[in-house]
Amino acid sequence: LRRWLRIMETAGVRGLPAIPALHLVNVQQPTAELRPGVECQTDEGDLMPYDVLELIEELAIRDRLSPQEIVAELQQLKHAPTADKAIEWVRRFFRLWSGNQWKRERFAPSFHLDDRNLDPRSWCRFPILSGGFSWELSQLNSAINANPE
Repeated sequence: LRRWLRIMETAGVRGLPAIPALHLVNVQQPTAELRPGVECQTDEGDLMPYDVLELIEELAIRDRLSPQEIVAELQQLKHAPTADKAIEWVRRFFRLWSGNQWKRERFAPSFHLDDRNLDPRSWCRFPILSGGFSWELSQLNSAINANPE
């Protein structure tokens, strides 16, 4: 969505001209604003960069890669994060993914602007009660301990 908004701000798409006023939206950082404003909370600051989050989601959910395999994929990126940062982001993703299925169960009906659908009533089933990827994350920890840098 952010990519599309940037395109619409600067270039537009066939049949729709650019909308320069979208600059006012695009310069803002997405935030749930759950903390006082003085703390300058942002979603990417609390989670990880959206581009990385989308890639991890794609690798984990669509491609069904393990946490360890995802860390290896992140290390192959052109602007790869440090190993510690990649591990931190992968752990955070799997912890939040497994712990927040109940939120996905309550998705309101909506349309999608992308080709991914995490709606548990249709495409992406995941149990509300689960092991939270504890075995998979322990495998990641074992690999890290076996190959310290």
